[in-house]
Amino acid sequence: MQGIIYIFYRTNKGVIVADYKTDQVKIEDITAKAAKYWQQKEVYTEAVRRCLSISNPEFKLIFLRLGKGIAV
Repeated sequence: MQGIIYIFYRTNKGVIVADYKTDQVKIEDITAKAAKYWQQKEVYTEAVRRCLSISNPEFKLIFLRLGKGIAV
């Protein structure tokens, strides 16, 4: 897998790793579409864990065409 972590940020609940998607997706299909990115979630969150010694980062996908984000 090849990719770039473009953004991660800290909230009062912890660290969130986010990735932007430009996929065409309907709101009713967003959960199924997000599930297809499970491998990216695993790789990106593991990289953040190892590099920053953060125990449990959250992963979110932000579907730009919909203007919606979803935790994976």
